Amino acid sequence: MFKEPPYSTENKSRWRLDFAKNEISVEVAFNHQEATAHNIMKPVLASELNHVRKEVQTSLGVIVVVTKSMKKVGNFDGAVGTFESFQEYFKPYNNIITTPVVLIGISEPKTFLIDKKSKSIITF
Repeated sequence: MFKEPPYSTENKSRWRLDFAKNEISVEVAFNHQEATAHNIMKPVLASELNHVRKEVQTSLGVIVVVTKSMKKVGNFDGAVGTFESFQEYFKPYNNIITTPVVLIGISEPKTFLIDKKSKSIITF
């Protein structure tokens, strides 16, 4: 996201977007729910003017997360943030989310499941 050290050299993953193309930045947030606020703010930082020299300039953020049901059926770690938990952040963060952000929640699959022990796919 940023061109300027130390943001571009140290802690690169902390200041890196998962994907960026043209004016869209994308975060795939299957990580710990404590990173929810930072995952929301990264597309905002990529879209706003900043005192740190930037690698990309976007105007729309997309955040992809799992729903509670997918978290359970997909055998995600218990600490993973969900669509529902991300939704809770948007109202109090309303004044600092200055960029349009699309939140996408991935629901559980209807035609297969992932066995918790073997991690193999079971189709219906």
